[in-house]
Amino acid sequence: WDDQEKAFVAGPSYGVNQMGLGLLESLVLTVDEFPALQQSLNGNSPTSEKVYHAVTLPPWLEKAMGTPYAYPVGLNARGEQVGAMLVGVMSNGRSLSTRRFNILNGIAQQAATAVVNNHLYKESAERARLEQELNVARGIQASLIPSSNPDIIGCSVAAYWQAARQVSGDFYDFLPLGEDRWGIVVADVADKGVPAALFMALSRTILRAVAFNRIEPAKVLRRVNHIIDAESQSDLFVTMFYSVWDPHKRQLTYANGGHNPPLVLRRNGQIEQLRGKGMALGILPDIPIEACAISLEAGDTVIFYTDGVTEAMNEDYDEFGLERLQMAANGTPHKNAEEILQSISLAILNHTGTTPQYDDMTLVIMKTT
Repeated sequence: WDDQEKAFVAGPSYGVNQMGLGLLESLVLTVDEFPALQQSLNGNSPTSEKVYHAVTLPPWLEKAMGTPYAYPVGLNARGEQVGAMLVGVMSNGRSLSTRRFNILNGIAQQAATAVVNNHLYKESAERARLEQELNVARGIQASLIPSSNPDIIGCSVAAYWQAARQVSGDFYDFLPLGEDRWGIVVADVADKGVPAALFMALSRTILRAVAFNRIEPAKVLRRVNHIIDAESQSDLFVTMFYSVWDPHKRQLTYANGGHNPPLVLRRNGQIEQLRGKGMALGILPDIPIEACAISLEAGDTVIFYTDGVTEAMNEDYDEFGLERLQMAANGTPHKNAEEILQSISLAILNHTGTTPQYDDMTLVIMKTT
């Protein structure tokens, strides 16, 4: 029984000539074409007394089997019908003995088990193939994420990226823009799994192509949005926060494309959010995105993150939240970016415990020096 075709397809056979084998292998048997088979199998369920009755075969099946009549024996496993065995009536016209019916029933049980095992093997092989492909995809995607933290004048940076599945819709990047300026981006595709990963790769490629030709973050995001909207045929979109650090001016210019606003922890303990007006990219062809800037002093910390960080839940469905993120970072005023990152990561781990990760998590720390 082929559940996708909703029909019986040929399996192994015995006593069928070469012409019959050719017919069997090229045709399928639908329930509508052979209702007597289904009715007979329903009457021969595993829980009922075995009473076999010969049924009249369709013309092409009669030609294949060399007999107009056959006894149907159901192949049942795990409470489901997985196939049928058709046994042609003996050429001398005699009916099969009870002993032979019992033997056929035993063969049918073994055949049903073999069919199920074959299905399980194919499913296992398909899962293994998909798993291997996803591992390759994860390796390719990981290669798109910076392998190390760059040395940036005027600050230290550290980053954390963790997919909820084999691949992720989150990404971050550091872009050397010349004259000691660096672009810092954190983004989150509004989906998970393979579709999000493909859209992530598209968004990252477009951003890098645009950012190396423009300096102002708002103009960069507007252009990125325009290209994504024109080129992508999917229903996905991406939130993106893009900023440019100028160490000589000690200024961070930025634009927010509908993303979670990063936190700025001043060395005096004050906390700010880098909001900026804007919306997610890939929804509308033309969107307003505000150009913003902030001056940073030595000892200030900027925390870029995706919602997988603040929405990380424990077993009581309590989210990590923005307040816990602030508290974890506030306890590290004299630490560098890497130490702050470790402190926040540990706080998230202590909060979630053994609860499975639901969403991709990305965290980038920038500590001015």
